[in-house]
Amino acid sequence: MLVTAVYVINTIIALCVAYAAIDPAGCRSTLERLGLWPLIERLDQQGMRRLLSFVGKLLVLAGLLLAVSVILGHHGTAWLLPAGQSVFFGLVAWLGAELGNKR
Repeated sequence: MLVTAVYVINTIIALCVAYAAIDPAGCRSTLERLGLWPLIERLDQQGMRRLLSFVGKLLVLAGLLLAVSVILGHHGTAWLLPAGQSVFFGLVAWLGAELGNKR
């Protein structure tokens, strides 16, 4: 149950990142309607890197938890693909943030 909840959160985060990349104006409009734009606007470059690093770690953790759940037999083997995707994109986000900190 916990693994599924983490996977749902993982999916929501991935969809939000994809939405922001595809339609930045629409994403800003949505964030303004939700009242979250001032929070995003206050983030400086260092804050965004910390947030990206945290999200990357969360995605890696979600992918690993899902893989362990598959190994233990709680989920079918079809869940290995989303687990691998979560780990891959989490590592990309995490390493991207860490490499950005070193510049």
